[in-house]
Amino acid sequence: MDNLKDKGESKVTAEYIGEIYLKMLEKITPDYDKKHIRSIIEFLYNAGAQENANKICNIYGSRGYEFLRDIYEKHTKST
Repeated sequence: MDNLKDKGESKVTAEYIGEIYLKMLEKITPDYDKKHIRSIIEFLYNAGAQENANKICNIYGSRGYEFLRDIYEKHTKST
């Protein structure tokens, strides 16, 4: 999914990636290479898909995965 970031207009791409990721999180908690997951989340925030990025971060956090906390806090500290 990390490779999809460079396809098409970033805001539209970010929305699709966010929706796909949230759909996956309904059944599983992907834990493949954390640098790729972090990269995807940064892309979502930077492309304006903050709502989906927040949801993904919150789901990981609620399942005991804290590796996205710093990214989440960086992008939500002023909201």
